[in-house]
Amino acid sequence: MSAAGLAVMDALQDRGFLEHVATVGQHLREGLARLAHRYGHGELRGQGLFYGLTLSDDSADAVIHAALHEGLLLNAPQANCLRFTPALTVSKTNIDEMLLRLARAFSRVRTAQLQCRKGIAV
Repeated sequence: MSAAGLAVMDALQDRGFLEHVATVGQHLREGLARLAHRYGHGELRGQGLFYGLTLSDDSADAVIHAALHEGLLLNAPQANCLRFTPALTVSKTNIDEMLLRLARAFSRVRTAQLQCRKGIAV
């Protein structure tokens, strides 16, 4: 086995590792649920640190573009779904920063949608 493989196995066997993943995963779940509720989006699926968020419309591309403007890389497997897959070693601080940037992205998209409905050029 390579040194990298051994390092991964050592990390996985560390007692605190799985507890860390569970704790940080719950923090991510709660934060995503709050944002989904605040912006009127749908179901949050997944567990641990891997989640999918169903959007209320087909705005995933717009959210991805707005998130990129905020320095956040997202994945959208469908036009109405975002996928979140942070590293297993992510910290609560990193999650908080991601949630803040995602909130700003959602806000940008909502503002652009409202302006389009009012006939204001975006």
